[in-house]
Amino acid sequence: MNTRNNSVSGLLKIFLLTAFSFIAMIILFPQSAQARLVMKTTSDGFTLNGNVTYDPEDDDSLYHNFNYNINTESRSMDYTYQLSITFPSLELSPESVIIDLDDEVHTSLYNNGSNVFSSKGEFHAYDSIDCLEMDFSYNSYDMPKVNVQISFTVREKRKQPDVTISFADTHYEGDTDTLRILIQDPYVNSFMDLDISKLSVSFADPSIASLAGSPIVTNYDVTYYVYLKKRGSTEITAKYGSKTVKKKFSVLQSVAYVPEMATIEVGKNTTLASFITIYGGGSVNITKIKSSDKNVLAVSGKYLLPKKPGTAIITALYNGKKHTTLFTVYKNISKPTVNQLKVSVTKYNYYPSSQKAYFYVKFTNKSAYPITKAKLKFTTSGNEDVILTQSFKGTLKPGKTKTLKIYVGKMPDTPKKIRVKCQKFWYKK
Repeated sequence: MNTRNNSVSGLLKIFLLTAFSFIAMIILFPQSAQARLVMKTTSDGFTLNGNVTYDPEDDDSLYHNFNYNINTESRSMDYTYQLSITFPSLELSPESVIIDLDDEVHTSLYNNGSNVFSSKGEFHAYDSIDCLEMDFSYNSYDMPKVNVQISFTVREKRKQPDVTISFADTHYEGDTDTLRILIQDPYVNSFMDLDISKLSVSFADPSIASLAGSPIVTNYDVTYYVYLKKRGSTEITAKYGSKTVKKKFSVLQSVAYVPEMATIEVGKNTTLASFITIYGGGSVNITKIKSSDKNVLAVSGKYLLPKKPGTAIITALYNGKKHTTLFTVYKNISKPTVNQLKVSVTKYNYYPSSQKAYFYVKFTNKSAYPITKAKLKFTTSGNEDVILTQSFKGTLKPGKTKTLKIYVGKMPDTPKKIRVKCQKFWYKK
């Protein structure tokens, strides 16, 4: 009974020893393992690390596929790289190593008395980087399998976003204005993907100006409303990620602009304040309004009463300061209509042999403008009706009458029941 138990125990020991030896061989002899590089994406590039097995009897070229997509709107990027290839010993190191990274990096490394081959440099890539190919060159063909350690680090030459601060040239206290931040981020493909949490905007002196409410994002513009509190200068700072932009910001004192000249229409009574432009949140008190010609432009309290065409100087105190404005009073003349040119045929000449007809047309200008040209439509009755159109050119002043002899064309019979109508006319403004 004891003999049988001892036999089972011995077989179990042999099995466990064999399994342990097999695992130990895998751990202690990685040169027999398959070539393997692990690709990891970093915040600004990627790494390729691991061990590969070079077998001179199999192939002197090592090829590894992976995939790294370039995450920029332009789909292109500048990169830096650092490469290190370590062989087990100097004796097992090749004479040279050729590296080809997706046709973007092509470099040769040579044995300089060390089992470590290294290189660094820069390159430019488009869209993606997909593969690494290595070629080891030995002088001797009698080489064992060699376990090689690879370390390849690729980093973006990080593109900086372009941040622009834009606002109006002048600001006045008491107003609310807008501030625009334009962000062009090479890593953002759409303004919908713009991360506003990366943006901060502040004024160095918030007692002069401060932001009002949340920003509004349209396209790549971020717009803020700004309270303009008091006059003075400060600095505005916009930070987006690692990019910082600063710009001077000034707030001016409220001011009222009184024009030197203005126009006003007869009969259109209005206040003098309506001609004043106020910049900022201040107010203007207008007193002691006087007119140089009350027959042209009269004054009643704070109102201006335009009486007839002409000019008059209005003098007043604006917050206690005297200003004058030259007003031109005009009478609005409406645009003339076609029925304001009265036309009629007073007589005619008709020549049967040639069938030519001439009409004497009386023109009366009832408009307020000089008429320079008119298009007329003539209608006559005879053995057959005739409709003719003709134009005259000349200058007929407002209120004037003129009779012109106009050749209207050939007619088969003596015209009867002649009618004329003005279809259109042209005038001088």
